[in-house]
Amino acid sequence: IRRQRQMCIRDRDTDCAFYLDGWVPAEEVETLAQTLAPFVCAWETADPTEDEYDQVPVKLKNNWFTRPLNMVTEMYSLPAYDGIDPNPLMAPFFILFFGMMLADMGYGAVMVAGGLFALRRIRPKDPAFMELIVWCGVSTFLWGALTGSFLGDLIPRLVTMLDPGSTFTMPALFTPLDDIVMIMIGSLVLGAVQILTGMTVSVVKKIRDGQGLDALFDEVTWWVILAGLGVMVCGMALPSAPAVLATAGQIVLVAGVLMLALGGTRKARGFGKVTCFVGLVYNGVTGFFSDTLSYICLLY
Repeated sequence: IRRQRQMCIRDRDTDCAFYLDGWVPAEEVETLAQTLAPFVCAWETADPTEDEYDQVPVKLKNNWFTRPLNMVTEMYSLPAYDGIDPNPLMAPFFILFFGMMLADMGYGAVMVAGGLFALRRIRPKDPAFMELIVWCGVSTFLWGALTGSFLGDLIPRLVTMLDPGSTFTMPALFTPLDDIVMIMIGSLVLGAVQILTGMTVSVVKKIRDGQGLDALFDEVTWWVILAGLGVMVCGMALPSAPAVLATAGQIVLVAGVLMLALGGTRKARGFGKVTCFVGLVYNGVTGFFSDTLSYICLLY
């Protein structure tokens, strides 16, 4: 609570009276009332106005799973008062991608053991980092089990040292060296899922703020285009697919392009509509595909 001004009043009951203005989470108003009850004071609460949104301090609501991600969110920027908490949506992707990139049972076990030791014995004041280490360690261990990696190829090397004729290999569902294409496709799919999740968040926020048309023509239009393109490609690439599938995909794709041409350029005038449409196509296509392709780095 910040003190805005103080004024002294000399009388028989008090030597000084002052005025305080501050913030309190709505769910803690009852606690505030109990705290102020022993004092002789007058107080009231009110919801912030829209003009005050940029002044409202942000306190994220967390559970045992999303709390460790606070440190990551705070490294960039906390959401605005009327924004959306990114932690519940970011936590699964962050932990999953971390484990996918490290992917080693030995490293994961060390991370989990070290994190738990710090939480149980050292007990840091802010346990978020150690909790995040534990979660990322679990993900790393599981991905290592899928790829058959324990401190690299330590175990097969040790077995070979003891028995030079051994052909022992760690059991694995897939291996990064032999299944490069599958892992690359999986990385692209996971990247596309995260990007579409971000677009969904934007749609929900715009609809909540009464900007339904913006949501329709800024995000939903691209969903229609991508859906039409995907159905058309599947209809043309799969030999067993019915011929109507490709036609249906073309119809949906054309509908999406028309939505982009008419709705996406609704704020432009004259020849500006043409340049606006070209810019939307260029930024949308290059942005979506370049962002998706960037997830190939998970392969390395």
